Amino acid sequence: MPMVKLCSFAPGQVLAPLFEQLDAQGVRYELRDANGVAELWVDDGHLESAAQVLDQLREKNPQPSQMSRAEIAKAFLRTWPISIVTIALGFAGFFLTEYRPEWIPGFTFTKITVFVTYLASSTFTETYWIHHEWWRLITPAFLHFGIWHVLFNSLAMWELGRRLEFVLPRSIFLVLLLATGVMANVVQYWLPGSAIFGGLSGVIFGLFGAIAVLYRRTASPILKLPKGLYILAAVSLVVLPVILEKTVSIHVANGAHIGGLVAGLAFGLLLPTRFVRDFGFQDSRT
Repeated sequence: MPMVKLCSFAPGQVLAPLFEQLDAQGVRYELRDANGVAELWVDDGHLESAAQVLDQLREKNPQPSQMSRAEIAKAFLRTWPISIVTIALGFAGFFLTEYRPEWIPGFTFTKITVFVTYLASSTFTETYWIHHEWWRLITPAFLHFGIWHVLFNSLAMWELGRRLEFVLPRSIFLVLLLATGVMANVVQYWLPGSAIFGGLSGVIFGLFGAIAVLYRRTASPILKLPKGLYILAAVSLVVLPVILEKTVSIHVANGAHIGGLVAGLAFGLLLPTRFVRDFGFQDSRT
């Protein structure tokens, strides 16, 4: 029978009791993602039964007619705390580069000493094995050079990060962020170029790679990305760096993009699928 959309759910709602009742009633259903909004679809023959289950749950757990801004903010923080904190750190890095540039050397991948007329960059060995400044492995990911840099990265982080944080245990999602960030920074450092680089774009490509693989392995509709995002990612990786360097002389840290992407693809391949929450449904890829 054809599937029919029954309702949508606000972020932060607990859906497990609903799924239990629908399973008990033998209702065939799917939870689909529509630009971040969870939609409940049921087969046409069980539409009335599913509606009755919803009515019963509303009577047991009445919801307020309107949530305050504080309640909405708390719901978002409960659902996507790591993604939100990551975006906040990205903005903190932007404000640091914009208003406290003298602090930048404390967060670069290798230790940098500022002299009157030039910068002196320490080696990898000096930074990590002698001075033990291990935080530098990840901190460049939060440095952003310009408002558009941080805005685009934040939008991409929100689009991709919240999907993975919704279906993965938070500890595993945090490992993914750190692994892709470190890998992106390491690859960018070993390629020729400036010792000062930064941005969440390496992490974002890592999340993109992880989503692409995990969706193929699990068919989770939460991880289903619009085809346009795949095209945009390819353009950003291959075409955009060339255009920016030729037209406005902006160097793009493409090594970080490639390093993050490889780390994300590897993560998606190696992660056991049991760690991806399926909510008892699968996306139909016809």
